[in-house]
Amino acid sequence: MPYERGIVTVPRTDSAPAVDGTLDDPCWREASQITNFLVHNTGGRLLERPSPRVLFCYDDEALYIGFESPQPQGVETAEAPRDSDKLVSDHDSFEFFLRPTMTWEHSYYQLIVNASNSIFDGKVKDNSWDGEFIYRATVSDGVWRGEIKVPYTTFEDAGVPEAGDEWTFNVCRNFRAGGIRFSQWTNTGVSYHDAMSFARMRFGGRDEWVREQSVAVGEDKDIRVVLDAWDKARTSAGILFYRQGEIVPSKSIVSAPGELLLKTAEGSLKNAVAELWIRKEQADDPVLYHMVRVSPKTKPAPPKSKTEEKSTEPATKQAKAEGPPPYEPRPPTPEELQAARERRKLWENNSLGKDEWVPPPWTPVVVDGQTVSVWGRDYRFDNSLFPTQIESRGEELLSRPIFLDLQTEKGRVKVAAGKLEVVSRTDEKATLRGRFEGIGLTVEALTELEFDGMAKVTLRIVPTDEAIQVKKLALRIPIKPDRAQYYHWAGSGWDPSVSNAGSIPEDGLLGGFRGILWVGDKKRGVCWFAQDQDGYEISQPHTLLRLFKSETYADWNIRVNFIDTAYLLKGEKTFVFGYEATPVKPMPRQFRDERFPFVWHWGRGYLDPIPGAFVNLGGGNRKTSLEKVFESNPDYLLVLAGGAGAESDYQGQVLSEQWLYSQEWRGTKHTRINYPKNNWAGHVYYHGGGGGLDTSYQDFMVYYINEVLQKHRMDGIYFDGHGGPMWSAREFLKRVYKLFRKVHPEQTRILVHSSTRILIPVIGFADFHLNGEQYNSGRLRVGAHYTDVLPIDRIMAEFRGEPWGTVPAFLPELDAIHRKLIAPTREMIALLQVHDVLLTGAWCNSNVYRAYKSAINRFGIAESDFTGYWEDAVSHSDSEIKVSVYRHRTQDKWLLFISNLTPKARTTIVKLSADTLGFEPERIEDLENNFELPVGPEITVPVNGLNFRMIGVFGKEH
Repeated sequence: MPYERGIVTVPRTDSAPAVDGTLDDPCWREASQITNFLVHNTGGRLLERPSPRVLFCYDDEALYIGFESPQPQGVETAEAPRDSDKLVSDHDSFEFFLRPTMTWEHSYYQLIVNASNSIFDGKVKDNSWDGEFIYRATVSDGVWRGEIKVPYTTFEDAGVPEAGDEWTFNVCRNFRAGGIRFSQWTNTGVSYHDAMSFARMRFGGRDEWVREQSVAVGEDKDIRVVLDAWDKARTSAGILFYRQGEIVPSKSIVSAPGELLLKTAEGSLKNAVAELWIRKEQADDPVLYHMVRVSPKTKPAPPKSKTEEKSTEPATKQAKAEGPPPYEPRPPTPEELQAARERRKLWENNSLGKDEWVPPPWTPVVVDGQTVSVWGRDYRFDNSLFPTQIESRGEELLSRPIFLDLQTEKGRVKVAAGKLEVVSRTDEKATLRGRFEGIGLTVEALTELEFDGMAKVTLRIVPTDEAIQVKKLALRIPIKPDRAQYYHWAGSGWDPSVSNAGSIPEDGLLGGFRGILWVGDKKRGVCWFAQDQDGYEISQPHTLLRLFKSETYADWNIRVNFIDTAYLLKGEKTFVFGYEATPVKPMPRQFRDERFPFVWHWGRGYLDPIPGAFVNLGGGNRKTSLEKVFESNPDYLLVLAGGAGAESDYQGQVLSEQWLYSQEWRGTKHTRINYPKNNWAGHVYYHGGGGGLDTSYQDFMVYYINEVLQKHRMDGIYFDGHGGPMWSAREFLKRVYKLFRKVHPEQTRILVHSSTRILIPVIGFADFHLNGEQYNSGRLRVGAHYTDVLPIDRIMAEFRGEPWGTVPAFLPELDAIHRKLIAPTREMIALLQVHDVLLTGAWCNSNVYRAYKSAINRFGIAESDFTGYWEDAVSHSDSEIKVSVYRHRTQDKWLLFISNLTPKARTTIVKLSADTLGFEPERIEDLENNFELPVGPEITVPVNGLNFRMIGVFGKEH
């Protein structure tokens, strides 16, 4: 069971604070308090000591936040311009995240403050947004105190909260003294910005407040809590202990006014994390309205003397003792900068990967009349601005032609038919121009249809006269009902509970701008996509994109609103978008046996190997030189940590190029280095970040990737993200793909990390895309059971490669406790392998994973074809059990992968015959446990709950 998200009830006050940073106002004495912050990225298991203290109250004008935290001696803060987030957060700082429920679903606001009264604020990482916050701070006797006024008017459409209303929020504390450390009140996993994991803020009445005075674990392992509350006599508490994802019961609670003694079951504190729920009694229905935390592993610190409270020397020494001193990168020397300027002559405006050539497995574009054919797909236009029909894998996708719904002051038409000409054709691309004139407009659609099947459309509308009022302009893609089973659309967050894939809901989909919307079945589909919504004239942003079923035609329609309000068109207006049928290419022939040994590398000039420089090998802390890696094992992938957004050498030193060109590449001038080295996953953070692929940064990256490729002839590369913007990211990956295919025409291993976002016009140029990391955060963070968080329809839409043409490599995300256990990993394999999903061996039980991979590889799964249980590959007796089949391509043998995704043990009887198999079975074997089963027309297979069996059926020659 996942941990309960924090909750605090905020009382109403009659006297607003003066907001002077002193916390002396009467309202703070009856404000709700949160403390016991969690150390970030410890899975919610370590409490910050000493902990910050944050207070809340509100009135009809604003929410008020007060806080205090130790401010060790020697901590420097400086005033910074508003919205200089790095200049604020690089000092000791507080970060506040607020998400009023009255605003758009995925909107949240961020406020960062430091002890020098500096403010950074933003909205969903938009630094240009400014709020009306009022903030004041004071620092005295080693304590930083602050007060913030948050007017409701600073938020869009947020009124005065009423009692019972809820917002979500989080508070984070960034410590910079004596080594970097981050803490937060509610654990959000990898990123502070995981809005779906925020805590709950409940607005209450004037008397609803509570604050913890102390929480202590006694020698007898009982927990004593002293509270200050508005009504101590009517405040009760309960406690939950979590261990390995399960609730551990506690004994009854003995309470006195203001003091709670929590009797725990013997041994229940061992390896457990505790959360204390404080309730206000309401008749027979207690209501959770505040939460504090207690860690049984952390005993209360002894009382400090007055001298100790003012001194931070012991804490500083302790922090330094926990690890090596922080890495301090240095600025490049003048000589290094001059050398970088000279190197620019090598990489700037290079044409690598831009040659007119169709890399395998794609085939040249063919134009036959007004039908454009690429690998596996046909786009038929028939004198129309858009396709009248699209075929993928031999099946038609459209129920009607794609059309524009257009309305002006002169009338309304459905624009489909028009004059069409084929402007040009090469092996790589066909260009078509469609034109329509009517109701006071000229509409032109210029379509560039490339060899991978991606159609980029530049849509122009021009008034026939000087100006005309356009009331509506929407694109409609009508899809056959039997092809519209699943959907995927890219969301704004990483929480898998809203990660936007699965069976199409009965009432369809409705939302704001998304980068892609795909609709399809188990084998194929069609998608619309765009880089941005530039030029759109939208009065209702939440209705920009819709998927709905037409009552007239009973088909499913993708609708994109470009204009939904009366707009006076005085000249030309342009919209750029695209569409593409999937799968975009055949699956790699041997992908089911794919493994990814890797090497982390940071090289001068981004990739150029440094002679003798050491790199980290995957699977441990082994180190050697890059040259020796590829000499000994050419199968290693080169990993670019940070993907298209990192520019540091292998030691974390900012590159001279980044120093020189950050203004050009990212729009932020690099003036100083702000972050020391951080060894997490090989990433190195620094001010300025990566570069936009729509700048010369793309040429820089392509040049140095090619340098390493030519030197080492490596067959694979991994990008931790594909970068942006979309059209430029597509061009970048297409160039890289061409470079690799020139060296390795049969097979490459280009892997891109793209969890929750299958942006197929970009990652179509990857062989594999890594997906699944989203299950380490958000409301659907995996505990012990992937079956609880990953439904089958989402697997069909997002995690199977067949409908897409690029292989989703699943990244397990079991936590430190559950990856040690056997059952969670076996359950994950049972869920995913039966759907033919490629599993990587990351955060799961390595012994279980290796045994399972060894069994399927011994069988020869790489040389096998898959038939899913939904196609009734074999007949068997228990409909609750799923049986998928892997048929070997050249030998008489089958692998029956049998999954029981129910919690109870079940038995199924599988029927085998020569007619079904295509051969007479001579031997039947349990592949995992290496024992034979009786040969006959039926085999009885018991399968434990949430588990799997792998049965091999072999012909005579085996």
